[in-house]
Amino acid sequence: EALPLAGLGQLSGQLQLDLENRGEQWLLHQGQVQGRLEQPQLEALSSLPPGWRPTALAVQVTPQPLSLANWQDSLQLALQVQMHGAIEGQLSGDLALASQPHWQAELSQARLQLSAPNLAMDDIHLQGLELDWPLQGTANAGQLSLTLGEQAPLSVRRLALADGSLALSGVSAQLGGSRLLLPLDNPAQLSLSSPLQLGVQQLQQAAFRPQGWNLQGDLQQTASGLRFNGQLAALSGLNAQLQLDWPSGQDWQLNMTPGDIFLRAANPLASTFSDWPTLLSFSSGRVTGQLQA
Repeated sequence: EALPLAGLGQLSGQLQLDLENRGEQWLLHQGQVQGRLEQPQLEALSSLPPGWRPTALAVQVTPQPLSLANWQDSLQLALQVQMHGAIEGQLSGDLALASQPHWQAELSQARLQLSAPNLAMDDIHLQGLELDWPLQGTANAGQLSLTLGEQAPLSVRRLALADGSLALSGVSAQLGGSRLLLPLDNPAQLSLSSPLQLGVQQLQQAAFRPQGWNLQGDLQQTASGLRFNGQLAALSGLNAQLQLDWPSGQDWQLNMTPGDIFLRAANPLASTFSDWPTLLSFSSGRVTGQLQA
C-alpha cells in the first residue's frame, strides 16, 4: 500500500534483494528496486510552474548481476526514471555509485526524452514540445555536473504569447555540447556553457513580415551574469551580429551590427519589416549601421 511521507508524497513499490556477507565485502546475487511516488512534493520541483510539475514519478534500479562491492568499489546499476503529468518522459542510463574516498555518483550512456502536447507558463503557451538528449554527469557532496551529447535536439510546434502579439511556428533548437556545473552548497555560482542553434519556420509579429529566422551562437551563464554572442538571420537576407550582456542584478545591454546591405541585389529591409513604405525603393547603394539597446 502507498505510504504517505511528508515532503515526498505517496510512496509505493517493491524491493527484491539477495545479499551475501563476506566480512567487509558484500556479494550481490540479485537486486531490484521499483518505486512510484504519487503527487511528489520534492523541493527540487518547487521551482517549476505548478502546471509543469509531475503527478507521479516511477523509478526502477537494477544492479548488475554478481556485482561485488565493498567500501572501495563502485556498484554498477541500470537506472530508469519515468515522469507522468503535463510533461511525459523518461531518463534511462547506467549509474555507478562509489563510497570511497567520498561518495560519488556517475551517470553514463544516459538519455532524457520528454514530450508535452500543451504547456503554459505565465503569459507563454507552448504546443508540441519534444526533446531527446543524450547526456552524462557526475554528482558528489559538493557539486553536480552535466554534459549533453553532440546532438541534443529540442523542438516546439508552436510558441505564442497569451495576448497574441507574438507567435513562433516550427521552433527547433540544437543544444549539443552544453555543459552545466552546479555547486550544491552555493547554487548562485551555477555555470552554464552552451553552443546554441535555433531555427523558426515562421515568426509572426506586427512589425515583421511572416517568415523564417535562424539564430546561432554561444551562451554563457556564470555568477556574474548572462552573455550571448552570435548571429541572427532572416530568410529575407537580413542578418546581424549580436552581443547580449546581462550582468547579475543589472539591466541587459544589446549591441547589434547588421551585415552590409547592397541594395542593387535586393532590399532585405523591405522584405523584413511590414511597415516599409510601398512607394519607397532603392536601385543601388549600400546600407550599414549599428543598434544599441
